[in-house]
Amino acid sequence: MEALSIKEMRKQVKKSIESTDDTTIQMIHAILEVSKKNAEQEEDAFNREMQRRIDDYEMGIAKTLTFEEIVESARKSYRTKENIK
Repeated sequence: MEALSIKEMRKQVKKSIESTDDTTIQMIHAILEVSKKNAEQEEDAFNREMQRRIDDYEMGIAKTLTFEEIVESARKSYRTKENIK
């Protein structure tokens, strides 16, 4: 059986929704609400972490790297992985 695209799934859901019983509609609604709350919580957690990092930077306690240091670190990592093969 071929996997349906999201577009096809949406079509099927929209077509079925009118004939679905109330209990199923309530379950779908609950799933959507939980999904929405989870997305909001993830966004809040991300924003708190970003603010923590900004605060650390502004207080001078964050470890920062120059572009050159990042490039050198990436090169060293790449060379190490190449040697392992």
